[in-house]
Amino acid sequence: MIHIYFASTRLLLNDTYSTFNEGSTENFIVKGVNDTLPTGIGDVPVNYYEGFKGPQIIDLIWYNEYAWIVRKSQYRTRTLALPFFYKHYTYFLDDIVY
Repeated sequence: MIHIYFASTRLLLNDTYSTFNEGSTENFIVKGVNDTLPTGIGDVPVNYYEGFKGPQIIDLIWYNEYAWIVRKSQYRTRTLALPFFYKHYTYFLDDIVY
């Protein structure tokens, strides 16, 4: 389960902070502010974050305070000796059912 708190206050590029995500602390960097991401329900305004959980996991998250996580991709590496990252998964907003 994903529990991430993203700041809904004024963001600046390259702001950094730590939050609790999927069982441990993760450090995030703000990489995009007020971007637009096309989805299955139309274009959604988002902020873009890159998170690093140790040297083996990278999370890329596009967040909207009303839609929550619009898209999330996670990259992992199997070894630290030769860090080659592969896409582990991607979640994206395709539809909203009321």
